[in-house]
Amino acid sequence: VYDVIEILLDEYGDNPISLTFEGTTDEYEELQNAISKIENRAITLNPIDTFLFNARDIISNINEEYQSIRMYIDEFDSYNGEIKATESQFNDVSKKEIPICVVGNVSAGKSTFINALIGHDILASSNEPTTAKVFRIEDNSATSAQTIMIDFSVTNVAEPCKIRICAGRPTEIIGLSAENALYNKLTAECAVKSIWKQAKIALGLLNDSADVKPLVRIAIPFYHDSPFGKKRSEKFVIFDTPGSNSASNKDHEKILMNQMKEMSNGLLIFVAKKETLDTKENAELCSSLTEKKYIDPRFTMLVVNQVETVKDVP
Repeated sequence: VYDVIEILLDEYGDNPISLTFEGTTDEYEELQNAISKIENRAITLNPIDTFLFNARDIISNINEEYQSIRMYIDEFDSYNGEIKATESQFNDVSKKEIPICVVGNVSAGKSTFINALIGHDILASSNEPTTAKVFRIEDNSATSAQTIMIDFSVTNVAEPCKIRICAGRPTEIIGLSAENALYNKLTAECAVKSIWKQAKIALGLLNDSADVKPLVRIAIPFYHDSPFGKKRSEKFVIFDTPGSNSASNKDHEKILMNQMKEMSNGLLIFVAKKETLDTKENAELCSSLTEKKYIDPRFTMLVVNQVETVKDVP
């Protein structure tokens, strides 16, 4: 808002400016507040008669209408298969869970960036291809301040598996038998005091195991001073994804794209290093993402990593 006002002031000099506003009440109040802080300038803000509703103010009414017709949807879907897909998208955008999907090429710094967001160093990072799975990370600090839950599936193991890490207690591994090689590795290497170190070791072992299926779910108490550690009505879920140009795992892009289908209500964060911004790999990843109809480019953010290490940064 302030950038827009600065452009108008530069363009029209000392002449009075009259703005006609159309949008939501939140946006109107933001613009009104910005204008009130500008001294010695004549800027008039004129709202039109029609305001757009904020989604949060009407979503409960929309859900009520949806529930009233839901009984007919499955019946009608036999005639039109697209209805099911539209229903799934509505369920996605109407829930309070907001996904944040972090993408980028190998060694862009995605895992390091996520560690900073959640306030704990639990995801491995290096200059080599590191992430081979999609990690789904959510905050559970409201229910447990000192417990980490990791859910995953293993090939040839019928039941879902779980790792429970609690402060002051041994790591608990559920779903794997004592004869399983992964079970023995987890038991031997996670025998450390810090729950964060235990989580990092466990996630590293799951990431490196060819028997562990692509999606790993993590419930962890975010650090209270981290960007997403503060109490909010929304629930943020962060996805760490494999580098799409890794030659060591040809399924990386497939894993990423399958996960992105659930992103209609989310934020896409593209991480890149300053020196690799204009590389062919980044251009190809950007192109493949923008072609997906379930990604809204309006809700996309670019994060430039290690910019302070590059000389002559504009």
